[in-house]
Amino acid sequence: MENLIIKIDQLLASQNELKSLLQQQTISSEFLSKETVLGFMDYGSSQLSKIINSGELKHSKIGRRTFIEKKSLEDLIRKNVK
Repeated sequence: MENLIIKIDQLLASQNELKSLLQQQTISSEFLSKETVLGFMDYGSSQLSKIINSGELKHSKIGRRTFIEKKSLEDLIRKNVK
């Protein structure tokens, strides 16, 4: 039971951090820049590209810029709660 409470607290903390980032650095109401997501997840570009290429994150590419759908990022985080 205690482990479950800890996991819920971690999820809520991640969700609050994501909401804060979403409010600060949004491209639109639906997308975040790849750079914003890299900072939030503390991932390198290659790691994030693997997740994008696997289809787990919906994205839009315009020229060299990549934009990640916020909802798919939230879904990915929720999906990986253990």
